[in-house]
Amino acid sequence: MCLKRVQSLTLRPAAGWVVLHRGADTGACLLAYTWMWDNAVQVHIAVAGQPALDCPDDDPTHFVELGRREVGCVWELAVLEHERAAWVRHLLTPDDPDLAGYLRDARAEGPVGPWVSPGPRSGSSTRWASSGRSTG
Repeated sequence: MCLKRVQSLTLRPAAGWVVLHRGADTGACLLAYTWMWDNAVQVHIAVAGQPALDCPDDDPTHFVELGRREVGCVWELAVLEHERAAWVRHLLTPDDPDLAGYLRDARAEGPVGPWVSPGPRSGSSTRWASSGRSTG
């Protein structure tokens, strides 16, 4: 049983999600997360409009890859928390992993934080899988 489970995990298609975080200033962060080894997350980050993060200007649409090792800010981690729980619920704990169920398990839309309505610190996330399916 254990060997069969390990083999099924290694054959699972790649999946992940992206987060677009618009800050209170002119900046924006784009974080692309990918599940790897079935239980770890890899992240690639691009930033725009943040000269303090080596952006060439304050244009929030001019993204450059962030070469530092950040994972995300406190507001982006709420999305990471939801993705982790959905991954465990749909792919790691059931006897028959359910990628389609994971892709359907969306976090509620709206801001992450103490704001009553969407404001300057809003963000969105989209899931993807190597099959080409995504949710928004």
